Amino acid sequence: MEHAALAPMGILSGKPSPRCSVSSPVPSSWRTAARWTTALASRDAGADLVGTTLAGYSGERQATHGPDLELVEDLSEHIDVPIIAEGRIHNASEAAQALQRGALAVTIGTAITHPESITRWFCDGIAQAHGDGVNSK
Repeated sequence: MEHAALAPMGILSGKPSPRCSVSSPVPSSWRTAARWTTALASRDAGADLVGTTLAGYSGERQATHGPDLELVEDLSEHIDVPIIAEGRIHNASEAAQALQRGALAVTIGTAITHPESITRWFCDGIAQAHGDGVNSK
């Protein structure tokens, strides 16, 4: 089984895995899509999967607070290759929403590998709760 690092707009080699795993093989050809033209070009180039990795990072789409679920849904409804949701998926609820919107799978990165970000998300959530009038007893 081959493994490869994700390179923006790069085609990677490996074999797809139908199960959930922490370290999974990379699909035989995978392209990232930050916009429609990229997704269509990837499909036309023979990509087996299209990922939303760069959505909101490349300047082609405005960054969303969480995952770009609108892009996931649009792609899954209009192109005939499976979609992998990736980017700003911070929790299980957002991962489930991406699957409900048509993603075949999700890729989780920062939410499980970057303690500083995870801590900031909790602190921001707690601060927001206190700002909304939630008081601890």
